[in-house]
Amino acid sequence: MTITVIALFACMALVWLIVIYNKLIRDKNRVLTAWSDIDVQLKRRHDLIPKLVDAIRQYAEYESATMEAVTELRKASELSDDVTEIGQYERALGEKVRSIYALA
Repeated sequence: MTITVIALFACMALVWLIVIYNKLIRDKNRVLTAWSDIDVQLKRRHDLIPKLVDAIRQYAEYESATMEAVTELRKASELSDDVTEIGQYERALGEKVRSIYALA
């Protein structure tokens, strides 16, 4: 009787150890998968940085071109003596200023 109880206890302990070992291996694999997913996301993020820099560079070029155009129109308006030319410059200047507000 005692031998069967000991054998049954040993079998239960062995099954318990196997279940725990399998859970530990499963959790280890989940952790490795999670780190792999993080690495993939970081790689994608690093791949997007040059595109972001390029977009910012293009925006800065557009913005500087707009600011130069506004400055040139303002100078031309100040230097002109003809009322019709001043009106044309001011109209164009107003459109450029609206585009700056739209960007902001």
